[in-house]
Amino acid sequence: IGGEVRARTEEAARLFFPTGVELAGEVVCQCQVEATRAGVSVRGNPVAERLSIEGSTLTGIETRGAKFDLAGGQAQFVAQRARARSVRIETIDLDGVEIRSVRGEIVAGKTRLRAPEANLTRVSWPGSHLDTLRLNALRADFPGKGFRVTTRATLDVGEIAGLPFREVETQARLDPTKLTLDGLTARIETGEVAAGVSVPLRRGLPLVV
Repeated sequence: IGGEVRARTEEAARLFFPTGVELAGEVVCQCQVEATRAGVSVRGNPVAERLSIEGSTLTGIETRGAKFDLAGGQAQFVAQRARARSVRIETIDLDGVEIRSVRGEIVAGKTRLRAPEANLTRVSWPGSHLDTLRLNALRADFPGKGFRVTTRATLDVGEIAGLPFREVETQARLDPTKLTLDGLTARIETGEVAAGVSVPLRRGLPLVV
């Protein structure tokens, strides 16, 4: 069976975003739905002005070339591109997020997302910012509640706790409690620096370097 549908419900949003998490908002999609004996396939370009996922807020969401296949209680999905104007996670703001060639699956209530590359205009938290980030080997896991994101990041310029730097490389990890920058290397005014940084997501907790 096939047909064009347009949905503005949270249940439709759950087709394109991780399951097992608290999600609120509306997703609009001009979609093509095909149902066979094997399962259901949904294709389209879902968009949302504002979504809340596990206490995080996303705005200006656009997805292009998305396909969601559901069969046997498992799901596979791909998207050519996913964008968000902004993402707010507790004290951390991510601006200008663009992820390409997204692939994912939902198996046994656990969601996994993978992408070879992504770009962010800026990541900032009180007193610090990272600009023009390029991410490689992006991995996001949603094991029911919570999340874990890992990626290799490079960026042109930034500032952490008042110290400006440039030409940065780091392995980044994000979970519901903190942003961790492992093996960070950068150039500063007096030479080069290597460090590890832990940024707590809760207000009032100290930055650890």
